[in-house]
Amino acid sequence: MPPGPSPYDLRTTIAERWRSEVMGSPTEPRKHWKTKVAYYRAVCEALSMAQGSPLTWRAVVAAVRPHGSGSTFYEVAGPKAKHPLIDAYRDATDADALQLAITYRRGSAIEQLIDEAKVWSFWDYREAYLRGLPRATVPPADAFVRTLAAWAGLNRTLAAALHFAPPVCAVEDFVTLHRGALAAFRAQRQLTEVVREASYQPDEPTLAGSIERDGFATQLYAHEFGRHGSPTQQHRFAEMGR
Repeated sequence: MPPGPSPYDLRTTIAERWRSEVMGSPTEPRKHWKTKVAYYRAVCEALSMAQGSPLTWRAVVAAVRPHGSGSTFYEVAGPKAKHPLIDAYRDATDADALQLAITYRRGSAIEQLIDEAKVWSFWDYREAYLRGLPRATVPPADAFVRTLAAWAGLNRTLAAALHFAPPVCAVEDFVTLHRGALAAFRAQRQLTEVVREASYQPDEPTLAGSIERDGFATQLYAHEFGRHGSPTQQHRFAEMGR
């Protein structure tokens, strides 16, 4: 794999620009962003409660705090949603963005909402990854895979939804880190396997437990992006970096 670009190039991705535009100021987020976050939280809770049963929009609406509604649900997800992330990929002109738009084209509003909830859930891990890269002892792409695996291991129900599809922003980031050497279709398949494997791994006190107890960023980078993972994980990380 050719050396990747600066990790700060990830600050110009489609997902990064979309989030910034929809959210507005991080200290004073726009009303619509707050509504989206309420529904992201709700779909995560509803997935956990469903325990594998089909998820309905009514279940999501019922989980919204302080209260939800059907009309607001369809403002957040669905054909007439306001500012959906998938549209940002559809409107882009490069081949990888169009591949992502095709790959993440969903048949229902629930599925679209789950995809965006994955991006929302993963974002803090992504931020921790970017902050920790200057101290990383492994290549950027390897470190990114380990970050994604940590997210999947700590968010198993959400990660497993939609056949273990990784957050679309993670696929875009991974393509960017490979600087043209990895197509989006292939990156999505590879990261799906990372999410699948991490979702099935038993809890590892040296990594996952520490993150939950003491804070993700501190413990993740103290463990050099997961160098204490299982042999199977280590093999997967090595393969993904090639």
